[in-house]
Amino acid sequence: MAEPATTSTIPFTFKAFTAFTTVACVVLSILLLRATAANRALQHSFSEAIEKVGSAGLAVGEQVESLSIAGMKGGESLPVPSAALTFGDGRTGTLLLLMSGGCDTCTFSIPYFSRIAALAETMGLVAVGVQLDAASEADFKYGGETGFPVVAVKDSPRTWLRRVPIVPAIVLLDAEGGVKKTYFGELSPKQQDDVESLIRNWSSEVSGVGKKKAPPPGP
Repeated sequence: MAEPATTSTIPFTFKAFTAFTTVACVVLSILLLRATAANRALQHSFSEAIEKVGSAGLAVGEQVESLSIAGMKGGESLPVPSAALTFGDGRTGTLLLLMSGGCDTCTFSIPYFSRIAALAETMGLVAVGVQLDAASEADFKYGGETGFPVVAVKDSPRTWLRRVPIVPAIVLLDAEGGVKKTYFGELSPKQQDDVESLIRNWSSEVSGVGKKKAPPPGP
């Protein structure tokens, strides 16, 4: 005689565990989304705070003094005497890329710095890096691998560079040696686009002599 068919049932404990796991996943997803949004808001607030501090330190339009060079790597392309960085010759603008040897973010920023330095060159600007904590070439962390000249400034803490609140930093100077734009800290993708757009649209500060065709925007 055939045995009656039996219907398998899912234990209550398994159903409860499944429901708990589902609810937990939903809650964790919501918390993750909120944390991501809060992190973005915090980064935006931090960027604004840094911008305000930097603006207070280096005012747009102010003239900066020349800087005495204590050491240099890759400076053959600099159209300036090897003893100093001079600004305001009336012919072109200057892209200053400021960094420190003990700054991991500076190291991560080197590829981007190299890209905008090459772009600046095509637009007729002088691009130069400054390692703020280097007293001479012996202290250099960055050199020929950057693709742009890097200098050490004599008595850097006693110059206007002491007013740079954080590195990495970008300072754009016009043809008269006046501060045109500053960026401090790690740049957001939008800020990177803004810098490249500013360089590409450089006009009144740049003479047509030696100006090359600008490369297409990076990825």
